[in-house]
Amino acid sequence: MYLKVAKKHVVAALDQLRQISRPHGDNEGDAINDPSVYNDLSREDQKRVDHAEAVAGKYLRKIGDEGEEANARSISELRKAGYPTNLQPAQYQQDRLVGDIKVGSWTLNISDEGGTDDGD
Repeated sequence: MYLKVAKKHVVAALDQLRQISRPHGDNEGDAINDPSVYNDLSREDQKRVDHAEAVAGKYLRKIGDEGEEANARSISELRKAGYPTNLQPAQYQQDRLVGDIKVGSWTLNISDEGGTDDGD
């Protein structure tokens, strides 16, 4: 059974990411859930990131004819709410979704496991 997540829950989770400071190190431009950033966050901040990634992932995907696919309506709704969002099939692996959400100075990678947002 697929439980639908409401936009307000996703927006609330994403807003929590704005409070997280970038850790020291060479991680400028890295996603907040990239190991170069994530591993240096406090346990509390890691939980915020995990929650945002989980609810956004559920909100932005739907079951299609060939398995999971991007939910265009949800992507549009997040964009309208001020969160630039991208989710699409990977260039060379059409069964894998890749994408991200911009949240202030952060990027949240919402790609499928093992995926990146560069289309590889």
